[in-house]
Amino acid sequence: MIAFEPLKNFLGAILNDLLVILCELVLHLFLLKLVLHLEAVVLKPILLLDLGFDLLIFSLVELTILDHFVNFFLTEAVAVIDNCNLL
Repeated sequence: MIAFEPLKNFLGAILNDLLVILCELVLHLFLLKLVLHLEAVVLKPILLLDLGFDLLIFSLVELTILDHFVNFFLTEAVAVIDNCNLL
């Protein structure tokens, strides 16, 4: 029985250390997941606001293109009179 006491203590120490390392890894992954979730919650309104500004700019660009098309199709032709006098 005395010969097994050091082996039992050694295996117990290894298992305790392994349990501590495993708990620290799980805690680290949990905290990392929590931090990433908080960043996602904070960045979501910012990204939606950025998307809103992008849509506003795109719609304004589309309105200017439509305005140019309307001006192009509703203008009258300009009469150019040329007397072939280049000088």
